[in-house]
Amino acid sequence: MRFRPWLLPALLVLIAAAPVARADDDQPAVYNPHPWAANSSFDQKALITELQTQIKEPYMSPRHWLDLGIAMPVGNFKDRNWDPGLMVRWSERVWREDAFSLVGSAGFLFNDDSRYNEAQVDAAYAGGFDSFIPIYSHRHIAFPFAVELHLEPASEDSWSPFVSAGPAVQWTHESQVRQNWYVLSDSSGANTKEFVVPFTAPPAPTPLADQVLTKNHFHPGVQAQAGLRFRMGHGANPLHMRLTASGNVWYEHSNPETIVSGSLSFGK
Repeated sequence: MRFRPWLLPALLVLIAAAPVARADDDQPAVYNPHPWAANSSFDQKALITELQTQIKEPYMSPRHWLDLGIAMPVGNFKDRNWDPGLMVRWSERVWREDAFSLVGSAGFLFNDDSRYNEAQVDAAYAGGFDSFIPIYSHRHIAFPFAVELHLEPASEDSWSPFVSAGPAVQWTHESQVRQNWYVLSDSSGANTKEFVVPFTAPPAPTPLADQVLTKNHFHPGVQAQAGLRFRMGHGANPLHMRLTASGNVWYEHSNPETIVSGSLSFGK
């Protein structure tokens, strides 16, 4: 083998440069510390906030609604001198598919002939002492039970109009009461103790109901609602509010009776 003297300097340079190259390979070109390392530039709160803004907020449509409002008589029902009263309704969604849903509800509608009732009390008061003028009163209560098809085109937005309608069964109770003035006296006898009443001395007349006329009926009818829904908060299950106009129509001996209601509703 022929000796080549120039190989010796080249070999010495290669041996000297090898440790330096190995040290450069151990150090990465860009230094990225572990996210949880102390004194690192990683901002955990900023990352969580950014992810929250990118993730779509889950939507949960309200299933339960409570309506509180005023029951306004119209048409034939108003012609019977009924005055505005109280409306309470509880609604429950039983099925939903996109913008359509089925809703069942049970309501309470209270109306009375308040002007007539107040006039009776005022007349008895105006008669003065010892007049003993009878007091008459007239009241009406309705309990509608309905199943409605509900349409809400923008049900997943922060607000949306809605409309619903369906068949209903209306249970109604109407009463007329007469109160006359009677004097309470202890007729149980000296040796019996059946009950204890705080009688006055001398006895004073007290208005007591001595005649009550009532009638109860089930009527077929319809119920309809329309209004605007608003989402009041954020999160998975926020509070919702609705401004609702509704109507109940039922038939009493082929005569339609109608109550129109305006209410404020709260749903979850």
